[in-house]
Amino acid sequence: MDFLRDRLGHCLAVNGSHIEHLTIEIPRKSPGEPERFTAERKETDERGGILYAAWWSYIQGWPALIPVACIQGKLSSINVGEYLLLLRLNSEGIARAPLMKTTGYVKRNRDILERLINAVCFLGKQELAFRGHDETENSVNRGNYVELLKYTAQYDPLLAEHLETSTVFEGISNRIQNDLIQAVGSTVLSAIKQEIIEIPFVAVMVDETSDVANKAQFSIVLRYVHEGEIKERFLGFCDISSDKHAQAIAELIRHLSEFGCNEKLIAQTYEAFFSRSPKRANFLDQFLQRRLPHVCPTGWNYSSRLINTVCRNRIQLCNVFCAMLEHPQEIESDILAPINGFLTLLEDFKFVFLLNTFDKIFTITDVLYNILQNQANDILYCQEKIQETRRSIAALRDDYEEVFQETVSQVGEPPKRKNISYKRIYCEVFDNIDNHLDVRFQDYSKLKFLNLLSPQNYEKYTNQFPESCFQSLIDTYGKFFDIIRLKNELIVVYSSEEFRNKTMSELAKLLSTNSMLKKRFQQFNVLVTLLCTIPVSTSPVERSFSTLKRIKSYSRNSTGEERLSHLGIVSIEARLLGELRKKKEFFDEVVTKFASQERMIEFQFR
Repeated sequence: MDFLRDRLGHCLAVNGSHIEHLTIEIPRKSPGEPERFTAERKETDERGGILYAAWWSYIQGWPALIPVACIQGKLSSINVGEYLLLLRLNSEGIARAPLMKTTGYVKRNRDILERLINAVCFLGKQELAFRGHDETENSVNRGNYVELLKYTAQYDPLLAEHLETSTVFEGISNRIQNDLIQAVGSTVLSAIKQEIIEIPFVAVMVDETSDVANKAQFSIVLRYVHEGEIKERFLGFCDISSDKHAQAIAELIRHLSEFGCNEKLIAQTYEAFFSRSPKRANFLDQFLQRRLPHVCPTGWNYSSRLINTVCRNRIQLCNVFCAMLEHPQEIESDILAPINGFLTLLEDFKFVFLLNTFDKIFTITDVLYNILQNQANDILYCQEKIQETRRSIAALRDDYEEVFQETVSQVGEPPKRKNISYKRIYCEVFDNIDNHLDVRFQDYSKLKFLNLLSPQNYEKYTNQFPESCFQSLIDTYGKFFDIIRLKNELIVVYSSEEFRNKTMSELAKLLSTNSMLKKRFQQFNVLVTLLCTIPVSTSPVERSFSTLKRIKSYSRNSTGEERLSHLGIVSIEARLLGELRKKKEFFDEVVTKFASQERMIEFQFR
């Protein structure tokens, strides 16, 4: 046995003369039969045990010489130093070698695992692919995960030694990557679950979209107030392609139950839920063998930016296209036709008229878009901005002549042969936008109680208490309040300068940081928390779709569902992940979750 050559020997003392040979079994790293070698029976020691002479092969992290004695069927170590090897003998005298390591060895393993966890957090936060096309040892690019570890190893002797000498647990396999991603994602979810335990109310936001593989992906986001701050936490994706309605409802119920939200749920939003059809997209793929083009798959507001940019640079774009047509030998021949098409479009009256119309509209709606995307804004503030936007858009309806004359000054009079009513088109655009705003925010009319905390009404409420708004709150959420005490506290709040001119989010922060105020105005604090919890829209869910498009791209369309969901958590909850990583408990929890499955080396202290 060449692998035993130059190794130190030791004796095993085994009680029982019926065993003539002792076979030691060492697991291989690769599949197949384990390595075995046999120790011959030598003599009886002074304690009545039988001595066996054996050679022990070197395994990374194990000592070369470990004397072990077995007296009366129980193994005990003799001068094992830092490591303790426990061999269990079966009736055939075979000693199998999973080990129990002491503190020093386990600490080394955990230190190495911490470096692997850091690599997973970095790649997940940056939304980078983990694996490469060719991960063999001779490959120039073995994937971001392996290459990041190799790069880090240049400045980390412990990691460098591990990667060079490891034979049992290297930590770079696809399975290990998935397990680490799952452990990190589960730890973040545990932190979210702990926050939900501490809060009184929660709102759920769900939506559905299709990924690059035409699978219907269901996304869940929870909104709540924790320590005075509005939180919107992503819980994961779920493939509901086979039965959208049943699977989506079951998945939603499972998440709400798992996170203890059933009794705390006070609001929900289902933006266009089940209205999109990945199945129709799949049908299109099968028959047309292509997907219809669309603007940016990860940012819907980019459509407005595109229109604003083209509108402001239309003349320069025309000049560029004309210059390209004047020098066809300097460009590719296959793009001459598209250039002609673009130039014709930029000089077409109807196109420029609509371009100017939507440029004015998007200038207003982009402001509302940014407000709705900000999770710190409360629903009352957003409701006011929605109404303000609707008034501004309605005012634009009267600007038809201005837009028409501006278009005439740019491209001349419209063709007479085309019987087109541009005023009708202009009015239809605004009617369509107004109808969409009605549908999207139709339930806001039911939230009359929001005006209870409208700061501009406090002075009016001092003279006349808003009974109708208060009754609206009682009808909807009365079970959460001591009604009489809440009314008394609101009367005091309306007359107090301390609460004047503050938005709901500012009130939540004030009450969170001032324990005396929070104790004096307990019911008012409950009201502020409840109203801040009510979501404005499903913008956070739509943001998760942007992450989905980046994580599961055309080159990464085989990503498994569980891996996809946990990668989404790591990316979307990057801020929370960063806060957790500052605490030592984070790595301990990730290691515990990772080590819950059977591993070749030990990560847990005994």
